[in-house]
Amino acid sequence: MKNTTLFLVFIFSISSSYSETKNIINMHVFDDNSCGAWVQSADDPNIRQVYTQWFRGFLSGYNYGDEKYTVNTNINAATITLFIDKYCRENPLMPFTSASLKLTKELRTKK
Repeated sequence: MKNTTLFLVFIFSISSSYSETKNIINMHVFDDNSCGAWVQSADDPNIRQVYTQWFRGFLSGYNYGDEKYTVNTNINAATITLFIDKYCRENPLMPFTSASLKLTKELRTKK
């Protein structure tokens, strides 16, 4: 059952990524990457830190993989948190990791 749940979460994250970027992006995410999990992590600083570090890793990976754009990776944890909070308020049924795609679009500049 757990493998089925993980597979569905993975497919959901790919389909939501596809709708935002028109490209399929393979994202290695958490067992539960729902906005609900993000909201609940506000009470657990250890989990919140893991989520925030994942976003920083995503931004770094974006810099490595994109030849046209670069993203400022010096964004602090508080800013990332505020961005994801806003994303989840506006998109409560989406995975919070999908906010990473919007964040890269806002922070990227041409190389």
